Amino acid sequence: FSERFRNAGPPPLALTYRYLDLRGFYVYNLLHSAFGYDVRSGTDHHFSFDNIGIDVLRPQLQPSFQNIFGQNEFLKRSFGNQLFTGFLLRSFTYTFADKPNAFGERWFFRLNTEISGLEEFAVNRLWSIPFGKQTWRIADLDFSKYLRLDLTGSYTREFSRNLTAAVRVNLGAAGSYGDTADVPYVKQFFVGGPSSIRAWRIRELGPGGYYERDSTGEYREPAQPYYQAGDFRFEFSGELRFPLFWWVKGAVFLDGGNIWTFKPDPNRPGSAIGWESYKNFALGTGFGLRFDFDYFVFRFDWGLKLRRPYRVGDEGYWVDWSGAKWREISNFNLAVGYPF
Repeated sequence: FSERFRNAGPPPLALTYRYLDLRGFYVYNLLHSAFGYDVRSGTDHHFSFDNIGIDVLRPQLQPSFQNIFGQNEFLKRSFGNQLFTGFLLRSFTYTFADKPNAFGERWFFRLNTEISGLEEFAVNRLWSIPFGKQTWRIADLDFSKYLRLDLTGSYTREFSRNLTAAVRVNLGAAGSYGDTADVPYVKQFFVGGPSSIRAWRIRELGPGGYYERDSTGEYREPAQPYYQAGDFRFEFSGELRFPLFWWVKGAVFLDGGNIWTFKPDPNRPGSAIGWESYKNFALGTGFGLRFDFDYFVFRFDWGLKLRRPYRVGDEGYWVDWSGAKWREISNFNLAVGYPF
């Protein structure tokens, strides 16, 4: 196996800079460097190792988000200048993607793991034996210590040239350790949007059974910008894709799932995962148009809310479409490429 690494896995060196500006939310600057191996076994199996990885994260809050930030201890703990490090194994990704069999079936599986701060944690523990416990920083950067696991599997069946059914399941979990109280915000999980539960917008949904309340404790429509994230994610999606005319294709879909936190959050009651978390599954359906030009696909999906992860008055969990405003029960998505 080590011989295959040397011969088939030339060590890639990566150095990237990412700038993200979410209007009314936050801006972050992320400098990423990595060194590792990229190995393929046959045509179906792909292994990717980042032995060394260093990320520098510097977020900046927008004024309209500072009010939310100032009231939420969870955001304060998980949002700041941080250093993600790994000098033995920063991340590992395994991907399996086979070709269609005689029945038009294809399977896809991806496992991604990340670990940060393990070496700093171990050295700090050894240092604390003779010198006492220390909190190490580099300038204004905190060492972030977390472990993240993300699993995705999908099954696709082509009944004919233009009629296809596809199912996807995703499971993710992340946890902090050492003196890091919470997983960094940018490494937590979220749902909603064009590649997730399409009846809700990105970060609008969850965690768990949490919902915004007014001064009387009644349900209140969430205020933008949406910022929800959690430590655990489970979601699933199914689509039936079919031709319409020329290069335009249609689809009907069903999405479900949610995110949860591992620890109770006083600012978000009902967010923690527990034995009754199955009640917090959100469901959405809808239909879409795909403009398939072979080399790229424009996708329009209209999602409709079926089931909320929380109760609202006499409606309960299930959304009552009668007399409802369409903007309150639906969400329009525009994207490039298929969702899975």
